[in-house]
Amino acid sequence: MVMQKKQHLSTIPLSVRGKKRYILFQVSVENTKSIPKNEIETELKRHMFHCFGVLGLPLHRVRMIAYNPQNSKGVLRCAHTSKGAMITALLAFRVFQGKKASVRTLQTSGTIKTLRPSLERA
Repeated sequence: MVMQKKQHLSTIPLSVRGKKRYILFQVSVENTKSIPKNEIETELKRHMFHCFGVLGLPLHRVRMIAYNPQNSKGVLRCAHTSKGAMITALLAFRVFQGKKASVRTLQTSGTIKTLRPSLERA
């Protein structure tokens, strides 16, 4: 019996992965103090799908990285070329589960390390 060596998938080089941008945002919903992470993530995905469609959404590589329900702040990651489109889509977010809502973008950065302190602050 011959033992075959396991083949590991090599990691994708940084030059191929593409640059990322991180967007710090704050959600405000009428008559609601805190919003659970899974609910806001679902609604934002639905909204982004509505804005960009099936073919456009994967190009932006959108992903929610962190969310703090105490102060309703979160961090989205996207491709660096689509930062402007992401901010525009976030600003167009108006309804959350039938209630009036708004999203403010607070800060953008190339690294998540710079946004962590702002995410934790009230």
